[in-house]
Amino acid sequence: MARIVDLMLASVRTQICGAERVPFGTLTEEELSALYALSKVQDLAHIVAAELQQQGLLRKNHEICDKFRKQQMIAVLRYERIRYELEQICGVLEQEQIPHMPLKGSVLRQYYPEPWMRTSADIDILVRPEQMNVAAELLVKALNYRNDGVKDHDIQMFSPSGVHLELHFETVEPHCAVNANEVLKSIWEYAIPVEDGQCRCTTKDEMFYFYHVAHMAKHFEIGGCGVRFFLDLWMLQHRVSFDVKKRERLLEEGGLLTFANAAQQLAEVWFSGAEHTDMTRQMEQYIVSGGIYGSAENSIAAKQVKTGGNFGYAMYLVFRPYRELKRQYPVLLKHKWLFPFCQVYRWLTLLFNGGVKRAFGILKCGSQVAEKRTDTVEAMFQNLELNR
Repeated sequence: MARIVDLMLASVRTQICGAERVPFGTLTEEELSALYALSKVQDLAHIVAAELQQQGLLRKNHEICDKFRKQQMIAVLRYERIRYELEQICGVLEQEQIPHMPLKGSVLRQYYPEPWMRTSADIDILVRPEQMNVAAELLVKALNYRNDGVKDHDIQMFSPSGVHLELHFETVEPHCAVNANEVLKSIWEYAIPVEDGQCRCTTKDEMFYFYHVAHMAKHFEIGGCGVRFFLDLWMLQHRVSFDVKKRERLLEEGGLLTFANAAQQLAEVWFSGAEHTDMTRQMEQYIVSGGIYGSAENSIAAKQVKTGGNFGYAMYLVFRPYRELKRQYPVLLKHKWLFPFCQVYRWLTLLFNGGVKRAFGILKCGSQVAEKRTDTVEAMFQNLELNR
């Protein structure tokens, strides 16, 4: 497995970071299949495909090689669809003078050699909370978007062609990533118009960097985040001018400085050839074992740490906290008093829709997660200061 991880990272270093090419030599069928499986789950198969192509290792009429080529085509198609929809959305919001701020991949892909190399599953745009409903209604009327309802920090919407839009009124869930949400509440104070007089905004470097780290930490806390998060972090360290003191001030305020420093170290190991430390090795194992948003085992281990072991995890599965139940039942956002009724309704739904069997399966899986594994994750969280 170590060789497969090395091949994937070497592809990224050459194709994205500009490192000198490392010849792969001959790849066996098993290695090629494993490389495809790992890079696909990390959403990096299109980048690995480009490197294999340039090394003359993509054979014609070969099943796995054809899958790699398909991932390249899908990446380009996804980019073009998202680019088109983003411009349509921003055009409508601009026309109606609604301040808006594209986030995540829409901003980050400008730092990649080719914009299609930075894939995205959806479009993320931030609007002011008081304008979220007006903006959503406008997109429904002007662009025929489908409104699938409010979650705890965004409105889920879909274009007629199926492109997913998350119309954010907050940047991360209120309960995630230590004190990050308190810092991110001031994001509009850091807003900068893309051009004079425009309503389309970006945000100052230190806030964008903080937001990226907070987003990473959120996924890390619930099961792990993929290699691409660290590649984005590397880009923000190597392709952007920044004031390190301004970044560190926000990270310290949000309780994420320790995590950010460790994540930066791992990014340097992967993409600049720095030496591993005990912490970066531990983080690497945790991350590579999952996909772009982590693995089930990581998620269970992380939840057991947060809830106090197997018993606490079992209680969590039965009695979901308000902050999570409101995602399933948005009515709670306006009517918190319905919380106990929604809890009971959830039990009844599980009882009559096969959910009890699934819940017992999850509990069984949780009991099979080795105690040593949970202890290791807990120690890592403590060292990263993520379990406060």
